[in-house]
Amino acid sequence: MGTVGEPAPGLPARFALPEHAHQLYLRIVDQGGALAADLVGPGEEEPLRRLAELKLVVYEPIDARWVATDPRQLQASWAMQLHAEAVGALSLASVVPAQVEELAALYSRHSRHRAPQRDSVQYVHGVGAVRSRIAALTETVREEFLTVQPGRRPPRFLAPGPTQREIDLARAGVQRRTIYEARVRREPAVREYARTVSRSGVQLRTLDEPVGRMFVLDRRTAVIPLHGNDPEIAAFITEPTAVAFLVSCFERDWARADPFDDFEPPRVDQLSEAQHAVVRLLSEGLSQPSMARRLALSERTVANLVAGIRTRFGAATLFQLGLAIGREQSRQGEATREDPTG
Repeated sequence: MGTVGEPAPGLPARFALPEHAHQLYLRIVDQGGALAADLVGPGEEEPLRRLAELKLVVYEPIDARWVATDPRQLQASWAMQLHAEAVGALSLASVVPAQVEELAALYSRHSRHRAPQRDSVQYVHGVGAVRSRIAALTETVREEFLTVQPGRRPPRFLAPGPTQREIDLARAGVQRRTIYEARVRREPAVREYARTVSRSGVQLRTLDEPVGRMFVLDRRTAVIPLHGNDPEIAAFITEPTAVAFLVSCFERDWARADPFDDFEPPRVDQLSEAQHAVVRLLSEGLSQPSMARRLALSERTVANLVAGIRTRFGAATLFQLGLAIGREQSRQGEATREDPTG
């Protein structure tokens, strides 16, 4: 075989790698595996086009750069194409992978010195930079946008502008799903936001436990804070296995979360007198038969009262009902302490 970069005798033109393209590929690999689009020099457009045709480089529009690929990934597809051609051309199947093997050796030698996160994880520092990168990714979403949001939502995210962007995504056919912590149900601004975006198909649920912030876009890119829910440093993950795992975590929580379709929070003081009595006895730990005896009601009547209260508070179990009522009573107690005349 010829020297590095020299086409092998009889190599079909569609597989040939001209010397100037070969040298450009080495330059990209030497400088870390990527070439900013604005750094493409005079006379390099044609060799760059040839490398792109051979899929030895791919363009990343978000970062506006050309990234070198591992030539070994091309060996199988090139060999299959050659074997599918006429029997007389089968001998060429060993020529093309041989050329790729030289490039693969160079790629492997240089890739060992690159930071491992370059290919599958990128760390972005600074709240502004993180938001800017997420906004840019959002512009490319076409199928699905999953979000987990902990804690209270800052007012800027509930303003008309961001709300309209949520609506526009849903109207463009993007499946938009978000999980909040259950405590946001008490916030009027969040309930109004939920009411508005739900009309356009945005799906919201709440989970009665702490959650970690996460974004997943088209199941190709996931974004998570590096330290808890601190937005100062975020990891942008594109490694397929890691993204698939984060999606599975989202789907697990989504299945356990409660739909955010009741935009007015339930209030204990709006229960009937009989329901109040049931709530009091539930807090004492009484069973339904015991409550029936204490209230001189039939067990069926008590069961219906309990079912009505559970439906009102969106509780699937008595345990969940107890938690929901306890939170509401605590909230009302805090409101009374803040405004004793209210």
